[in-house]
Amino acid sequence: QLDLESIDSIEFPCNVVITAGEDGLFAKIDDKAYLQPIYKVTVVDTTGAGDAAAAVILWGFLNQNDWTDTLKYAAAAAAIKLQTFGASNGHPTSEQIEKFIRSEK
Repeated sequence: QLDLESIDSIEFPCNVVITAGEDGLFAKIDDKAYLQPIYKVTVVDTTGAGDAAAAVILWGFLNQNDWTDTLKYAAAAAAIKLQTFGASNGHPTSEQIEKFIRSEK
């Protein structure tokens, strides 16, 4: 099982992000370890949840966003996607992600 300490102890040759399902998202970026827990939602279908998270991670990287925020948005995108059926349905917009995060506070 992954945890923040084990990710931090690994010497990766590059930056890495790991989507670990119920264990959350782990990352080691520029020698700093991150853990983003999942948002608990009622799961309809897991298809595409990792893809939704990966899309947000790529978006955050390309826009040079803060990694803590990027991983939080990625977890939210996955949570939203988990609540819809099918591979192409339910991929959220940035506005839907922000609304979801606000509702979880």
